Amino acid sequence: QQQQQQQQRAGGEGGEEKKEDNDNNDDDDDQQRFQKMGQQWRDLNGDDRKKYDDLAAKDKERHAAEMEVYAKKQKKEAAAAMSKQTDDEARAAAGGSKKQQPKKLKAPRTPTANRLVSGNRSADGGVLGTIGSGGAALSSSSSKRTHTPAKCLKSAPAPEIGEGWTIKTYQRQTGSSAGTTDSYWYSPALEKKFRSLKEVDRFKQALARVHADAGGKLDAAHAERLAWRAFKQAAAGAKKQKVAS
Repeated sequence: QQQQQQQQRAGGEGGEEKKEDNDNNDDDDDQQRFQKMGQQWRDLNGDDRKKYDDLAAKDKERHAAEMEVYAKKQKKEAAAAMSKQTDDEARAAAGGSKKQQPKKLKAPRTPTANRLVSGNRSADGGVLGTIGSGGAALSSSSSKRTHTPAKCLKSAPAPEIGEGWTIKTYQRQTGSSAGTTDSYWYSPALEKKFRSLKEVDRFKQALARVHADAGGKLDAAHAERLAWRAFKQAAAGAKKQKVAS
């Protein structure tokens, strides 16, 4: 076994030496080849060299033209990078830098055929247009609900609620309930809107507590503002309790 190992090591060393000899021979061959090519170039006369000189001059012109384009492109990219850096620094100084998000492309409109449903209506609820002889839908109109403000029919004082209170009556103008009237009560100072007498009563209780806590030293607007805040907080708490139950 020791003899086999020694033979393997000897073979490996011999292989490495052989490889080095081959590398050296390749280097020698390359050097001889280059020397031979140089001698052949020197032996050429002027007419034979002209063809290669012309090719070299043409390739040099090509390189110069490409370098000019490359230099302009490099200069343009450097200017763009400097401008972007300046913009980022300006945004950071103005209150925090934000990365520019790429502009999102608008999604293509869904084909008409995909919007068809039973009853000749589109998926978005619009009635489809007429169908021509070619079998294609000519148009599709989506019906959009337009909100029309209710019309104020009457505005009058509400002394039964308190001094300065008003009651306004509105008439609905659109929808299935068009023509229906609604009455709302408005506070004296801030004209806060209330939909029912129960809401008015709860607000007046909150307003009384505010005046009591301040010893009657608050003006009407300030007192209503504090009472309105307490009124909304109480309404939100009652809503949460109702949901929980």
